[in-house]
Amino acid sequence: DTLLTVYADSAAGKLMHAVGVSLIAGALTASLHPERPLGPVLVAGLMHDVGELYIDPAILGTTERLTPEQWRHVVAHPAIAAGLLRELPGAGSGIAQAVLQHHERLDGLGFPAGVGGGHWSSTGQVLAMAELMMEMLDASDRASAQARVSLKLMHTQFDRPLLDWVDRCCR
Repeated sequence: DTLLTVYADSAAGKLMHAVGVSLIAGALTASLHPERPLGPVLVAGLMHDVGELYIDPAILGTTERLTPEQWRHVVAHPAIAAGLLRELPGAGSGIAQAVLQHHERLDGLGFPAGVGGGHWSSTGQVLAMAELMMEMLDASDRASAQARVSLKLMHTQFDRPLLDWVDRCCR
């Protein structure tokens, strides 16, 4: 609760992004895994970027190419968030694991661990897709068309059911 408040107050748009990721992740879960409770994925969506609180705001706000040192700080935010959430009442290890994996990709090109090959949780995959979709919504007025084109180019990075769901939603 307090952690989310501090995160939301750290910069304009943070709360809107977190809520958007949470709602998209909830919709994906309800559609693809109706047997699963929505609470954990909704909480994971809200809290997925709280690790950014530990990154220098100048790094997050830059439009310049990041140095390797700056990039190391950015890619650490999922691990930092997972560490914070693992023992937090109302969160726990399942939510922490999904948050840790929200930038992973099936092809191994994600971060922080470059897991790939489907060796990450389905909740982590749902959260990763929700994050990607929200980033596109945040960046473009034509997000629907952009999502469909982008996901055709990224077909190796997500499971087919997730890609099909996005394709149906973006028509």
